Amino acid sequence: MDGLLGADLIGFHTDDYVRHFLESVQRLLGYDTAMNQITTPNRIVRVDAFPLGIDYQQYNNALGDKKVQAEVHQLHKKLGNRKVILSIDRLDYSKGIPQRLEAFSLFLKKYPEHKGKLILILVLAPSRLKVEHYILLKKQIDELVGSINGQYGTIDWTPIWYLNRSLPFHSLIALHNIADIALVTPIRDGMNLVAKEYIATRTDGRGVLVLSETAGAAQELGEAIIINVNSQEEIVQALKVALEMPEEEQIQRNRTMQKRLQTYDVARWSAEFMDNLLSATKLHGG
Repeated sequence: MDGLLGADLIGFHTDDYVRHFLESVQRLLGYDTAMNQITTPNRIVRVDAFPLGIDYQQYNNALGDKKVQAEVHQLHKKLGNRKVILSIDRLDYSKGIPQRLEAFSLFLKKYPEHKGKLILILVLAPSRLKVEHYILLKKQIDELVGSINGQYGTIDWTPIWYLNRSLPFHSLIALHNIADIALVTPIRDGMNLVAKEYIATRTDGRGVLVLSETAGAAQELGEAIIINVNSQEEIVQALKVALEMPEEEQIQRNRTMQKRLQTYDVARWSAEFMDNLLSATKLHGG
């Protein structure tokens, strides 16, 4: 913590993270904190929230790419009229992937009328392939996917499409575009840009974002369906609400979030960070 206080400016994703850090500094190091400033014996350190943005226009304009359009067409042919739930993550314990799969299984059990009518596309980018605990996590996920597909699947319907690889940009955009629901339920995530990318990609305004309250992005995307990831029942009910949400309400929620993401994009994030850094250095004559 003393090492961090060697900086002129310390940035976090959310106001909550700022508050937690300031409280830790006060309790563990005994330094005075006021107005997001820490007074040490030698210097004043500025602490503030800078929610990481995305290149909004890149995602919002991507549907015009011919590769994206071709892939969207192919996906529609394969999926037919089935609803699509999209889950994109890297392999990590913090992402809550086993809990997400268990909740999806519970949803199919509780609402059997949806069997054959929807598909969960699980995109899992490999991570730390040689670390034992991650090998075991992947094994657990593989077994869960196999179990759910075996229990509920039929000759002409596989509940989960499992893609255990990194996908190119145009493929990710196509998946965002055809997904009726984005299921983003990490146990803990500093920000989570997947949620922002999904909203930015939805140029038609349709689609529903289901987002964990423990992701930093939840503080910016309050119009999403915010859930407690530790409650499987809450995830199940969120999926039900999302599937039944009127198109007009979907568009109203998404347009509000899109305006916010467009205003506070990655360019503004970096500019504000640098402006605050220059201001912070003046606090001690820098």
